[in-house]
Amino acid sequence: MAITSRDDLLFHWDQRVLPGAQAIIGGDPSYDCDTARAFVGQDRKIRYANPDRPVVEYEEINGVTRPVMPLALARTNLMGFSRDYSQWTFNATAFLSSSNNPDPAGGAEASLLGTGATGGSGLQRNTNSLTGDGVKSVGILLKAGSAAAPRIALYDITFGFRHQISVTWNGTEAPTLTTTSGAGTKFPPVPLVDGWWWTSFTATGVVAANTHRLYIYPGGGSGTGSVYAFDAQVEDGAFPTFPIHTPTSAAVARAVETLSFANPPSPQAMVIFFEFIEGGTILNSGNSNLFTLGDTSSGDRYQIYSDESNGRYRTWLGSIGTAFTSAPNIRERVQIAAVFPGTGSQTIRALQRIEDGAIEATSNVRTVPTVWNAQELWLNSISTASVGAVGAHRLTMVKLSAITAATDGTEDEALMDELAAVITDKHGNPL
Repeated sequence: MAITSRDDLLFHWDQRVLPGAQAIIGGDPSYDCDTARAFVGQDRKIRYANPDRPVVEYEEINGVTRPVMPLALARTNLMGFSRDYSQWTFNATAFLSSSNNPDPAGGAEASLLGTGATGGSGLQRNTNSLTGDGVKSVGILLKAGSAAAPRIALYDITFGFRHQISVTWNGTEAPTLTTTSGAGTKFPPVPLVDGWWWTSFTATGVVAANTHRLYIYPGGGSGTGSVYAFDAQVEDGAFPTFPIHTPTSAAVARAVETLSFANPPSPQAMVIFFEFIEGGTILNSGNSNLFTLGDTSSGDRYQIYSDESNGRYRTWLGSIGTAFTSAPNIRERVQIAAVFPGTGSQTIRALQRIEDGAIEATSNVRTVPTVWNAQELWLNSISTASVGAVGAHRLTMVKLSAITAATDGTEDEALMDELAAVITDKHGNPL
């Protein structure tokens, strides 16, 4: 789908940039996703977009809810009957109280799950087959019932609990996630409408050949009470993505999202700047591509990607790479700028700022080609040949710009501040 209206996207380029500079990304961006998807609207309700329809979501950034555009890798929900808990197995005194409660998508398909007098009972359902050993992700949409701290767990029937977490409700504030068994990463809960929360975590050491189950304990470890639940998801991969509805026992897949430009700027004196929310790239098992100018030939391709060995972002040109000193944490805001003095043998500089911290700078003398080896600028992939296969991850973009700008490299902080300030949202307001 070619995006013909700037209102279709958060991304916005205009001439209100640094003095004497010009915006030089040419042509309209092209977005691709071959399947429908769920997303969170500005009202915090779950909404659904048709295939090849880009969407703007909303993230809380420094205490302010702002529009962003997430680009996700291909993923599959391996949890059948993700919201139809009547198809799950209830143990001992666990029970399904009702299944027609208001849900965060504006319907009435949420279930109220309970645990009876003896406490500590739960419900479970086997996942579909996992692929590959290692880290797996779990996510579920929950709302407080009468229980103070329900629990969620990924269970291996051969090994035991891979990771069990307790979800302690804190009124209108975000629930607290605590590991009670096993190990993995717990992600900050994401608020939705009417008290709903997207709660997610990973489990480590998973053996794919074993049988796995997702457990829900409405009353917690030994307590009683209830919890509301909507879509649940188990997926391969080291970070969770927003749940996909599975109406039957079968797994449901969703295609990779990509954004590209047919006419990126030619090599010249320029600055490329972008800002994003770290969504899990640093947890990928492979080097995850964030940004690519050019195509698959590494000799003439400029990239910024995360290094699987340490999670730090690294710039790359002409088979030479330099990493920043620090790696961001999940859901931190990251700004990166690449400064090109021109073509030929040049000192290429890259700047990084995490949240409002100090600016880190790296530099290398590299030969900038006179032309990029392909006239494409990619986000979330490297080329049409490697979409969804190489370097795809969850990239939540806030801003992106490529502009002509002369800089002597001595005013790093001032340059970053100016770049961040001049890029506007689709309404012309600074982000």
